[in-house]
Amino acid sequence: MSTLLRRREVAVWGVCLLAVWALLVATGFVSRDPDSAFYAVMTERLANGPASAWIAPEWGGLWNGTGLWQEHPIGIYLAPIGLAWIGAAHWTRGGPAEAIDGIVFILLLFLCVLLHEFGHIFAARRYGIRTRFRF
Repeated sequence: MSTLLRRREVAVWGVCLLAVWALLVATGFVSRDPDSAFYAVMTERLANGPASAWIAPEWGGLWNGTGLWQEHPIGIYLAPIGLAWIGAAHWTRGGPAEAIDGIVFILLLFLCVLLHEFGHIFAARRYGIRTRFRF
Protein backbone atom coordinates (compact mmCIF):
# COMPACT_ATOMS: atom_id res chain seq x y z
CA MET A 1 0.00 0.00 0.00
CA SER A 2 1.46 3.35 -0.99
CA THR A 3 0.87 6.44 1.06
CA LEU A 4 0.38 9.94 -0.21
CA LEU A 5 2.41 11.56 2.57
CA ARG A 6 4.97 10.16 4.95
CA ARG A 7 4.45 10.52 8.69
CA ARG A 8 7.05 13.27 8.92
CA GLU A 9 5.32 15.27 6.17
CA VAL A 10 1.94 14.85 7.88
CA ALA A 11 3.50 16.06 11.14
CA VAL A 12 5.05 19.10 9.44
CA TRP A 13 1.73 20.01 7.79
CA GLY A 14 -0.06 19.58 11.12
CA VAL A 15 2.40 21.85 12.91
CA CYS A 16 2.07 24.47 10.16
CA LEU A 17 -1.72 24.33 10.38
CA LEU A 18 -1.62 24.75 14.15
CA ALA A 19 0.80 27.66 13.78
CA VAL A 20 -1.53 29.43 11.33
CA TRP A 21 -4.50 28.87 13.64
CA ALA A 22 -2.51 30.23 16.58
CA LEU A 23 -1.54 33.34 14.57
CA LEU A 24 -5.17 33.93 13.57
CA VAL A 25 -6.28 33.69 17.19
CA ALA A 26 -3.36 35.76 18.54
CA THR A 27 -3.91 38.60 16.08
CA GLY A 28 -7.70 38.60 16.52
CA PHE A 29 -8.21 38.18 12.79
CA VAL A 30 -11.79 38.85 11.65
CA SER A 31 -12.87 38.06 8.12
CA ARG A 32 -14.87 40.86 6.55
CA ASP A 33 -15.76 39.18 3.30
CA PRO A 34 -19.45 39.03 2.35
CA ASP A 35 -19.50 35.22 2.29
CA SER A 36 -18.57 35.01 5.97
CA ALA A 37 -21.31 37.44 6.92
CA PHE A 38 -23.84 35.58 4.78
CA TYR A 39 -22.93 32.20 6.27
CA ALA A 40 -22.99 33.68 9.77
CA VAL A 41 -26.59 34.81 9.21
CA MET A 42 -27.55 31.45 7.72
CA THR A 43 -25.92 29.64 10.65
CA GLU A 44 -27.85 31.77 13.10
CA ARG A 45 -31.12 31.00 11.30
CA LEU A 46 -30.42 27.28 11.33
CA ALA A 47 -29.15 27.24 14.93
CA ASN A 48 -32.25 29.00 16.21
CA GLY A 49 -34.64 26.82 14.24
CA PRO A 50 -35.77 23.24 14.74
CA ALA A 51 -33.36 20.42 13.91
CA SER A 52 -35.76 19.25 11.21
CA ALA A 53 -34.94 22.44 9.26
CA TRP A 54 -31.27 21.43 9.02
CA ILE A 55 -32.01 18.85 6.33
CA ALA A 56 -33.90 21.36 4.17
CA PRO A 57 -32.81 24.83 5.27
CA GLU A 58 -34.52 27.97 4.08
CA TRP A 59 -32.37 29.77 1.56
CA GLY A 60 -31.52 33.42 2.10
CA GLY A 61 -33.52 34.53 -0.94
CA LEU A 62 -30.63 35.14 -3.32
CA TRP A 63 -32.37 33.37 -6.19
CA ASN A 64 -34.83 35.97 -7.53
CA GLY A 65 -35.39 37.07 -3.95
CA THR A 66 -38.06 34.46 -3.20
CA GLY A 67 -38.56 30.78 -2.69
CA LEU A 68 -37.09 28.00 -0.66
CA TRP A 69 -33.94 26.12 -1.28
CA GLN A 70 -34.37 22.63 -0.02
CA GLU A 71 -31.90 19.85 -0.12
CA HIS A 72 -33.71 16.71 -1.12
CA PRO A 73 -34.18 14.32 1.85
CA ILE A 74 -32.63 11.51 -0.20
CA GLY A 75 -29.33 12.92 1.10
CA ILE A 76 -29.90 10.93 4.29
CA TYR A 77 -29.50 7.73 2.27
CA LEU A 78 -26.67 8.91 0.07
CA ALA A 79 -24.01 8.86 2.80
CA PRO A 80 -24.24 5.12 3.57
CA ILE A 81 -24.65 4.30 -0.11
CA GLY A 82 -21.59 6.41 -0.94
CA LEU A 83 -19.51 4.77 1.80
CA ALA A 84 -20.52 1.32 0.55
CA TRP A 85 -19.68 2.29 -3.02
CA ILE A 86 -16.27 3.67 -2.05
CA GLY A 87 -15.58 0.60 0.08
CA ALA A 88 -16.52 -1.72 -2.77
CA ALA A 89 -14.42 0.20 -5.30
CA HIS A 90 -11.38 0.09 -3.03
CA TRP A 91 -12.01 -3.58 -2.17
CA THR A 92 -11.74 -4.52 -5.85
CA ARG A 93 -8.46 -2.61 -6.11
CA GLY A 94 -6.71 -3.99 -3.05
CA GLY A 95 -8.89 -6.08 -0.79
CA PRO A 96 -10.30 -5.34 2.67
CA ALA A 97 -7.38 -3.23 3.89
CA GLU A 98 -7.73 -0.92 0.89
CA ALA A 99 -11.51 -0.72 1.45
CA ILE A 100 -11.01 0.30 5.08
CA ASP A 101 -8.46 2.93 4.01
CA GLY A 102 -10.91 4.39 1.49
CA ILE A 103 -13.78 4.51 3.97
CA VAL A 104 -11.59 6.03 6.70
CA PHE A 105 -10.38 8.68 4.25
CA ILE A 106 -13.94 9.67 3.34
CA LEU A 107 -14.98 9.75 7.00
CA LEU A 108 -12.02 12.01 7.79
CA LEU A 109 -12.99 14.23 4.87
CA PHE A 110 -16.52 14.41 6.30
CA LEU A 111 -15.04 15.33 9.68
CA CYS A 112 -13.17 18.21 8.01
CA VAL A 113 -16.43 19.45 6.46
CA LEU A 114 -18.20 19.12 9.82
CA LEU A 115 -15.48 21.15 11.54
CA HIS A 116 -15.79 23.73 8.75
CA GLU A 117 -19.51 24.00 9.46
CA PHE A 118 -18.78 24.52 13.16
CA GLY A 119 -16.65 27.42 11.96
CA HIS A 120 -19.83 29.03 10.69
CA ILE A 121 -21.23 28.84 14.23
CA PHE A 122 -18.12 30.56 15.56
CA ALA A 123 -18.34 33.16 12.79
CA ALA A 124 -21.96 33.85 13.69
CA ARG A 125 -20.98 34.36 17.31
CA ARG A 126 -18.08 36.59 16.28
CA TYR A 127 -20.53 38.83 14.42
CA GLY A 128 -22.70 38.97 17.53
CA ILE A 129 -25.36 36.59 16.26
CA ARG A 130 -26.69 34.37 19.01
CA THR A 131 -26.86 30.67 18.37
CA ARG A 132 -28.60 28.03 20.42
CA PHE A 133 -25.93 25.40 19.75
CA ARG A 134 -24.11 24.53 22.99
CA PHE A 135 -20.72 22.85 23.35
